Amino acid sequence: MKHPLNVKGYTGDHKKLAEEIANMRYDQVVIFLDALADDLNRQAKGDIKRSRVNLATELLKASFSIKEAKLCIDKAWKISEPFMKSKDGI
Repeated sequence: MKHPLNVKGYTGDHKKLAEEIANMRYDQVVIFLDALADDLNRQAKGDIKRSRVNLATELLKASFSIKEAKLCIDKAWKISEPFMKSKDGI
């Protein structure tokens, strides 16, 4: 299925998946959000090629918003990083 309803190999529900991602170290959440935004942008480009302009527009807006969220999480990482270093030994 091109657009499955669940993440392959993940047995939890969507709420649990969101919690697990949010509980990761923030620098790792930044990497995840960047990849998610990039993939939505890739999908938007494909939809533009198929003349699905409205869909592509919404995907591009979502990609941009996720990039904005990534910047906020990156700032959160910079704030929390000193505490994480002492806790995790990084």
